[in-house]
Amino acid sequence: MPYAECGSIHADPDHPHAYAATNALLSRLAPEGLRALLEAAGPGSPVPCVVDIRHLGGALRKDGPAALGHREAEFAVRIISGHGPGGTGPDEVRDRLALARRALAPWTLGHNLAFLYGYGEEAGEAQSRAGYAPGAYERLAALKAAYDPGNMFRFNRNIPPAR
Repeated sequence: MPYAECGSIHADPDHPHAYAATNALLSRLAPEGLRALLEAAGPGSPVPCVVDIRHLGGALRKDGPAALGHREAEFAVRIISGHGPGGTGPDEVRDRLALARRALAPWTLGHNLAFLYGYGEEAGEAQSRAGYAPGAYERLAALKAAYDPGNMFRFNRNIPPAR
């Protein structure tokens, strides 16, 4: 298959488009949580959403020195919504993703930073902290203070150097 056609595998758009996404790492996949998620981001949602649910485990559970957070999570739920001309606007998308996060909140341990596509205050320190297990963020901030005290590497999910 030519690279230019690879978007056809999942019916991906063939043009640039704006979107936002969120995710939740869940302790379990409760029936009432699934019902709430379906109501928030299912076919009846005024904002079109793509929902991806993945069972976790295996090597992700093995403890080690990496700052990987929430190894005990049983499931990852990712939700993505596009916006733009002829579609929904950024505020509607942000509100819909927040509604989906609230629907899963009772079972949410945290989130995976690699699957958050947000903007504004959502992409701040609190969101970055929630992507790590307790203590890991502080350990990373201490490492940053030792190896990058000037915070040169900050154009990402920034962890400022510890003071």
